[in-house]
Amino acid sequence: MKYRGWILPPALRDFHEGRIWLKEHSPFTKDHFDRVIECNYFHIIEGIQKEPHLKCNRCHNQDPRQFTVFDCSKCEQSCIYCRHCLQMGRVSSCTELLIWIGPRAIRSRKHPLKWAGQFTELQQQAANEILESIKAKRSHLLAAVCGAKNENGTFNPKSSIQKEFLMDLW
Repeated sequence: MKYRGWILPPALRDFHEGRIWLKEHSPFTKDHFDRVIECNYFHIIEGIQKEPHLKCNRCHNQDPRQFTVFDCSKCEQSCIYCRHCLQMGRVSSCTELLIWIGPRAIRSRKHPLKWAGQFTELQQQAANEILESIKAKRSHLLAAVCGAKNENGTFNPKSSIQKEFLMDLW
């Protein structure tokens, strides 16, 4: 007996989850894409909302000066497009935007601020000073240069403060 169903490609789900995407820009095959739409895994909205006032549903721009009317070759009517997010591709009133509402990906719940390395003496001093400033509710400016060794992801005061905050909640 052959399986005749359809299995959702995880790459398609992972790509669209958490994004507002233009339908015509999807990098997946029409076959898979049509099947996902058929399964109601996308919420489809218009690119430009006209009522009660103009609003771009991608960038949420509502400034009327940022909208322009043009003769659209796609729908062969006058369309409105948003100039605010034009660099990401034109969103017009006949554009369909897709929002993923299908099954969510199962993601690991590892703590993103956990690091098993060791600070240099100066890094440890900077971390301690920032931690003290945060505890004292003072602002603190730290001038730092991040290299190619991901030093920007090794800073621990935020993690320490988060733990203290969570402990206070209990």
